[in-house]
Amino acid sequence: MIAPLAQLREQAQLVPIPLHRQRLRQRGFNQSTDLALALSELTGIPTDEALIRRRSTWAQAKLPHELRQENIADAFRIRAGSTSSPIAIIVDDVTTSGATLNTAAKVLAAAGTQHCWGLTLA
Repeated sequence: MIAPLAQLREQAQLVPIPLHRQRLRQRGFNQSTDLALALSELTGIPTDEALIRRRSTWAQAKLPHELRQENIADAFRIRAGSTSSPIAIIVDDVTTSGATLNTAAKVLAAAGTQHCWGLTLA
């Protein structure tokens, strides 16, 4: 069951998948953060960059399916000072195997988030 928008504004956060600082410097922007901020503006659901990418990883879409979970394992941690909300809507630009969303959801759940949803553009 999908929560009404008013409830999501109070209980949810849009959480973009972070880039590693090296990739962010190369690219100059994080497309997941840009998507989350645009969605926040449209819906009123707050954005929280609650996750940090602990280490650089290979681009998931370029890897064989069987290597994707291993590639992204232990790649995220919670940002100091972030507060968990009951609902996290994890925002990413693309989903391939779902390994990135699953890994992020596990980290958020360990920090106290009760429900994690994934939202991707492609």
